[in-house]
Amino acid sequence: MMRGLLAVLLIWPCLAFGQEWLGTFRQAIGACWNTAGITESVTVRFQLDADGRVSTDIMLVGINNPTDAQSDAFLAARRAILRCQGENGFDLPLDDYALWQEVELNFTLPAGDS
Repeated sequence: MMRGLLAVLLIWPCLAFGQEWLGTFRQAIGACWNTAGITESVTVRFQLDADGRVSTDIMLVGINNPTDAQSDAFLAARRAILRCQGENGFDLPLDDYALWQEVELNFTLPAGDS
């Protein structure tokens, strides 16, 4: 199973670079992302509640009328997020909730795989 690259942009005026939990969060979702059959990279946005569970619809960013390939990529990204949050949500530090309450994820295929 091929794995893509996953970039995380936390939608908050403060960028969370240097936060240890950011890499763990990115790796957890990336490990759940099945890129088999995926030919497009996509960006999604969603919010998390204080328990680290998805609390809003997961939205495709920047594409109003997705192609079939973009829809497939979006659905694979959505499945990865929901699968990895588990029943108890993502293990994220409550003290930094303002940093991870709203998240934008770039699901990017490795060069040559698209």
